Amino acid sequence: MNYLVSEYYLNRGFKTRDIEKARLYELICAEDGTSRKRMNQKLRLRPNNVSDSVQQLTEDELVYEDAEVRIQGKGRPEVILHPRFDRLVAISVGVSSNTLTADLIDMEGKSVWQKSLPVPDDADNTVFLESLVRLIIELEYCITKRQILVGIGIAVPGIVSANGTRWVFNSRWPEVSNLDFSKLSVRFKVPVRLYRFLDSQLNALIFRNVSINDSSIILVHWGYGIGAAYCINGKIPSLVAGSSSEIGHMKIVPPKDATLCRCGERGCLETVSSGWALQKHLESVLGTFPSDEKELGRLMASCDFSGDPVIKRAVESVACVIDNTHRVFPADRIIVYGPFIGNQLIRRALVETIREKLPWYSKASVEIEIMTRDFEDITALGCCADFFKTRLIEMLAFRGTDNN
Repeated sequence: MNYLVSEYYLNRGFKTRDIEKARLYELICAEDGTSRKRMNQKLRLRPNNVSDSVQQLTEDELVYEDAEVRIQGKGRPEVILHPRFDRLVAISVGVSSNTLTADLIDMEGKSVWQKSLPVPDDADNTVFLESLVRLIIELEYCITKRQILVGIGIAVPGIVSANGTRWVFNSRWPEVSNLDFSKLSVRFKVPVRLYRFLDSQLNALIFRNVSINDSSIILVHWGYGIGAAYCINGKIPSLVAGSSSEIGHMKIVPPKDATLCRCGERGCLETVSSGWALQKHLESVLGTFPSDEKELGRLMASCDFSGDPVIKRAVESVACVIDNTHRVFPADRIIVYGPFIGNQLIRRALVETIREKLPWYSKASVEIEIMTRDFEDITALGCCADFFKTRLIEMLAFRGTDNN
């Protein structure tokens, strides 16, 4: 875990003792068990400075002292310091099928408590908001006295306003539109931010992999719905409304032949390649069509779709839209995940078709990566990481006059 607070302090001209204290905390987190002596040796700081900073970290309960451990050979016993990752917590709310799932997470993104609640398909703004508030209240009761709630992050499909307070549109609950979340921060007395769930997942990838901060990425989800997120140099562009990568509703079919999409328009990619559009066809192959994407991926993995014209068209359409997206937003890496690519034949065909369609100058340089792992476990961290960093920036500043 690294929220790069010391780097934040350094780039913004904070004082030396602030930077030292942040580096000490980050070292304790990275090693999950170290001593003052070892930190002294690694960071080459004055012993008194280390002691003063560690004292403040323990007072704020960001770290704690373990039992003494005697080093080999000559020397005094060393007191081992460990981070308290659950000192700061956040509430993350996500969507899976027709269910809201809320997690109380620690600074590593690990779920401490989880609550779920199904939301009716015909829910309107009022019903949806009441369900959300109910879940948040239930998790508030799970927060202990020694924990600090730093924020509430909400990851949803569809279109979100740039300031993260309004859910503009989604196709999962058609009656929910232009839903304003701004009053939640007043009610719960912490910052509340709304994310597109793909932006949240990409944000978590950026957070966990510092090395990708210098690259550009297109992250594509192909499942019940189809969407994408884009970043350049570790930053996800935001618009007044919408996203630079709302690819599921890019038009690929001429209007006269187009099927009506759940968004209310015709000819969208989702009408050809999404899970909801392919449901009837897949039921004839799978025997069932689960609403849970994990189960859908498991069922599809063992099927033979060779020679299937419907699946071939779906693959071709997704590859075409990814190619078009890449031409508008050039990326070093294209990452695709979701239940459809769990099938080996579909996975191979998709990569080959994308590679064929890419412009000649990108064919060799663009990395196409298929991820079969489940991304749900990082969504929570992606929409709450900024809350943790903001609070750590406040707490890791050195308190005292000796701050050169």
